[in-house]
Amino acid sequence: MSHTPDRPKHLWLFDINRRNYRRNENGRAYGSPIWRDHWAKHEITGETARSWITSWGKKVPKKGGPGIAFNEADIDREAFVQEHRHKIADQIMRLTDHDTLRKVAALIGYTEPKTERITENKKCSSG
Repeated sequence: MSHTPDRPKHLWLFDINRRNYRRNENGRAYGSPIWRDHWAKHEITGETARSWITSWGKKVPKKGGPGIAFNEADIDREAFVQEHRHKIADQIMRLTDHDTLRKVAALIGYTEPKTERITENKKCSSG
């Protein structure tokens, strides 16, 4: 079948069992698998009303979903999230500047929970 604008030629599927590791100067693998290399490129050979059919005979929803990418830019975006979110979270945990933390809170849509403040007019009663 010929490639049309609404039918991609390829798609990428995330395969947790597809692992590639960094290698040291002696060629020995180390560390955790390279996340981006879990993605396998598949050729689209057919379609149904709701799915693309790959050269491996696998049906993939046309609307996409977790573990499905239709271009390498999507993989790059997800790779950035996977590789940097914990590092960014660590940096936020170390913030001690009020103004910077308020800007981060506004950026992510954080709303402060309402808490009742004790004022001079309210007195604590002890039983």
